[in-house]
Amino acid sequence: YEHSLTEKSCQEFLKSVGPILQEQLKEYSKTRDSYIEQFWYDAYLNYDSPVVLNLNPFIMLEDDPTPLQSNQISRAASLTTSSLRFVRALRKNELSPDKLKNGVALDMDQYPKLFGSARIPNSTGCVLQTDAQSRHVIVLSRSQFYWFDVLDENNDLILTENDIKLNFQTIIEDSEMTKLNDMAKSSFGILTTENRRIWATLRSKLQHDEINSEILRIIDTALFAVVLDHVEVKDSLKDMAKNFLCGT
Repeated sequence: YEHSLTEKSCQEFLKSVGPILQEQLKEYSKTRDSYIEQFWYDAYLNYDSPVVLNLNPFIMLEDDPTPLQSNQISRAASLTTSSLRFVRALRKNELSPDKLKNGVALDMDQYPKLFGSARIPNSTGCVLQTDAQSRHVIVLSRSQFYWFDVLDENNDLILTENDIKLNFQTIIEDSEMTKLNDMAKSSFGILTTENRRIWATLRSKLQHDEINSEILRIIDTALFAVVLDHVEVKDSLKDMAKNFLCGT
């Protein structure tokens, strides 16, 4: 029954406004590289509900192929180094074009937006901002923000994987020295889970302060963020999950 209704609706569309909209879309596309790009931005960025859970795209990485030989820090350093090599190849135009099975090359125009991009909230939703000159990463540990440079002016890596591993270890040790009260005072990352308009208002107030404005700039322009979950927090969450599943 539902299938027949869908067929009927499609036929009615093709006989009524469908052809008119098709011609308008073809005319619209004559002055643009992509007829769908702006529509996608409008649908994605004008969504004003909290992005967490409601709209939070992600990619899933394969499990660590050597779990017994690595830990959180070594795995994070390896992934970070590999990502930076990808950034280098992308910016130096060394990537081979993605192709369909029949050999037709795909448009890779969106690739540069994978890095150095941030979703900035405003009164109508969000705008997508990309810093093509970004050369640093940010690291989160126990809700504390850290950053360091990883690329030089030629987009070559300035740190080895062991250097990055040492940075991560130092960041974790430093974050563990932060008292809980002090940690809570600077944990403004939670504000990004708010309704986008509310977050925009709060962000605007933060930017009135010169130091906060610079912190936001560093976060917004980072190549990407590396989140190093605190082990104790992870264990406590596991315990909470077990208690929940057991009905306690």
